[in-house]
Amino acid sequence: MEIEKYGVLGEKPKIRKINKRTENKTFEPIVPTKTKIIIDRYNEVEIFFKKRYSVIFRAYDEGMAFRFKANFNNEIKVISEEVNFNFSDDHFIYFPEEKS
Repeated sequence: MEIEKYGVLGEKPKIRKINKRTENKTFEPIVPTKTKIIIDRYNEVEIFFKKRYSVIFRAYDEGMAFRFKANFNNEIKVISEEVNFNFSDDHFIYFPEEKS
């Protein structure tokens, strides 16, 4: 991910610290869904980098998710984003393709 004035996040990364946590809770959705109760169970690792950002990975029973978290003092402008996945075998992926 390239950020205006900050460069490319993830280029030559230097890890500062790692936090791990596990969550296992349930909640009732505000908007009706197929189930009355949603189980929110995952293992999470947050990797903090020296360039004031982190990446959070969550592993659920059904799959995984990730997100970047920036710790900059002002507004940022994302110039471009790119991600590469290298899987050991042929696996399914669900990706919300956006038109804009």
